[in-house]
Amino acid sequence: MDREAKLIFTGIVGIIVVGLLIFLSPFTIIDTTERGVVLQWGAVDRTLDEGVHWRTPIAEDVIKMPVNIQKIEVAASAASKDLQEVSTTIALQYRLDPTKVGTIYSDLKKDWQVVVIDPAIQDVVKAVTAKFNAEELVGEREAVKQQIAERLKNRLEAENLLVVNVDIVNFQFSPEFDRAIEEKVTAEQNAKREENNLKRVEFEAQQSIEQAKADAERTRLEAEALKQNVELIGKIEAEARLKAAEKWDGRIPDNMTITIVGGQDGSTEIPVIPFMNLGR
Repeated sequence: MDREAKLIFTGIVGIIVVGLLIFLSPFTIIDTTERGVVLQWGAVDRTLDEGVHWRTPIAEDVIKMPVNIQKIEVAASAASKDLQEVSTTIALQYRLDPTKVGTIYSDLKKDWQVVVIDPAIQDVVKAVTAKFNAEELVGEREAVKQQIAERLKNRLEAENLLVVNVDIVNFQFSPEFDRAIEEKVTAEQNAKREENNLKRVEFEAQQSIEQAKADAERTRLEAEALKQNVELIGKIEAEARLKAAEKWDGRIPDNMTITIVGGQDGSTEIPVIPFMNLGR
């Protein structure tokens, strides 16, 4: 064998050896988001945490199982309590129980969604939806979600699948029901608007009544004030006359006359004769 042929043969042998070492590698690396299930001659033997681990080549194989949070959306059809067809989309966040990955693999391999999760969602949604009328499904959405989440949690934990969160993405009803709901909402809005208009008219009427009362009261107060002013003025004038009379000394000025209108000559001035003191 010449030198060139030896080099080729050596290269081929090296590739085969490297391939065998890779294939028969006695080491396996488990990531932080995984757990390893060790199969010995096809049967579950033990599980591996994150890190580097030894395995027996050929006799043992390692299946890596995800233990991080996974999210799926599943559509489920059901009938409400009032027999309305409802299509519900459920968003589920879950993860495998890290301490039970060996059992999960033994029971389900890697088909846990198809074998467990999807049927569980269908059954739970049907059971919960049947307890509510179609309008209640919309109006009491949070209560519906809580019941679905609780039932799913119990159902999946029995299979070592841990529920992290459940959300209802949407409810979808038949076109006829949607139209009926829209008409009902429109009627309620119109009724509310009419009620508000009636309240506004009643308020304006009440305002007018109150304004009329205020005007009447103001008029009464003004009349009362005027009456009091007239009485006060009369009282002041009477008091002034009384004081003047008290101060009069009984004499009338000489030039004081009274003008009498009438008669043939038109008017006549008559001198005022003072009262005579006929006493003593």
